[in-house]
Amino acid sequence: MVKPLLCPKRHYISIKRLRWLSFNFSQRYFFSLKPQNKK
Repeated sequence: MVKPLLCPKRHYISIKRLRWLSFNFSQRYFFSLKPQNKK
């Protein structure tokens, strides 16, 4: 288990990156479901 208190900045950045990746993946998946947005 990772101890966030030892490196709060790295932990915060990892959380931010995970949230951004999940958001990006959801956006890509959502747009892939819409046929009119295919290029």
